[in-house]
Amino acid sequence: LVALQGLVGPCFAGPVWASRNHRGFRTQQQALGKDFGSHGAAMFAAGALLGPALDGVAHGNFGVLAYHSPSPVPILLGSFKLFSTAPWVPPLFGVAGLLIGSLYWVIDDFLEIPRSQRQPSLSQTLAAVA
Repeated sequence: LVALQGLVGPCFAGPVWASRNHRGFRTQQQALGKDFGSHGAAMFAAGALLGPALDGVAHGNFGVLAYHSPSPVPILLGSFKLFSTAPWVPPLFGVAGLLIGSLYWVIDDFLEIPRSQRQPSLSQTLAAVA
């Protein structure tokens, strides 16, 4: 099994997989590359922005879910209330977005998926969602 190392480094280059070469010696290979920092920031931002919005619209506006402590903050568009959310909800969804988005990179590297297959076309993405 492989071990993750270096989640936080001087350049936040991402985890390093420790593996064994053909002679059985441990080697290290950079798994996620230099783009991991910007990818992680984008995944955190997407989760922090989209998570509370979708949660508030889908659950909060229909009375399925309500946050009581601390009191929720209304998100307004002009004078129209879109939804309400607690202050701790955006960071929570941000961390979830970061973890879920990062797992794709880690699993692709672990399964040795070729880089050419990691960015599907729009038609492949829509077919997978459908």
